[in-house]
Amino acid sequence: MKDNMNNWAVSKVYLYLVALITFSVLLFNFVELVRAIPEYIAPLPGWIMDHPTARNELFLQRYGQYPDFSRQEHREKAAAFTREEVEALSEERYRAEKERTKAFNLRNIMRHGFSFIVLLPVHIIFFKLARKS
Repeated sequence: MKDNMNNWAVSKVYLYLVALITFSVLLFNFVELVRAIPEYIAPLPGWIMDHPTARNELFLQRYGQYPDFSRQEHREKAAAFTREEVEALSEERYRAEKERTKAFNLRNIMRHGFSFIVLLPVHIIFFKLARKS
């Protein structure tokens, strides 16, 4: 029994602990990588612009200020926007948001994939060292 206890030296505990930590980080990176791949393939935008917001942004682009609907001239100017203009801006913002989401997911795939590739040999080395000692 005593020989078995002496076999668990500080270095062996350290090596197993490092192997456990690297395995935990590997598992996290693998899960995040698997989660990010479908989100990259079919991204969902996190925010969609509604028609009042699109109309207000059109007003800002055209007149250089936010609309103040307590003023008659602002109400008239805002009413002059066609539905097609408002929908075109909404669609443009929707596509831009979808592209931002896709780029974010691609960065996640690269970050977690790179971490996984770098950490896998480190984990294998520490686990083999722990098994040898």
